[in-house]
Amino acid sequence: MKKTVILLSILVLLVGGCSSKQKSAIEILPEELKKIPFHTTNYRVYCGSDSLYHYFRHYHLKQGVGNYKISRDKLFFVDELPYNEKKPEHIFFSLFFDEAENMWYGDFYKNDTIN
Repeated sequence: MKKTVILLSILVLLVGGCSSKQKSAIEILPEELKKIPFHTTNYRVYCGSDSLYHYFRHYHLKQGVGNYKISRDKLFFVDELPYNEKKPEHIFFSLFFDEAENMWYGDFYKNDTIN
C-alpha cells in the first residue's frame, strides 16, 4: 500500500509539469540549484527557456514541488529548448562552472553522473 501511494505521488508530480512558471517561479542562482541533491525522492528537471530565464522544477516527495528560474545572463544552457506552457520539457540536466570564463553552464544529462 505504501509503495502504491509513493508511486501515485510521483506520477502526480510528473503529470503536473512545469505549467505555472512565471507566477510561482522563484529566481535563484545556478549554485543554489546545483546544491539540490539527487535521489529517488528528490530531483530537478529543466522545463525550457524564454527570452529572460531558464525554468526548472524541483520535485521532493515530502516537501512538494518548487518552481525556479535562473536569469539567462547567469547561466548559459548548451542545448536550450523553448518553454511551452502547454507541454513543458522535463529533462534531467547537469550544471558546471567554468572558472576561466567565470560562467555557469548547463547541459542535458548525457552521462552516468547527474550533478
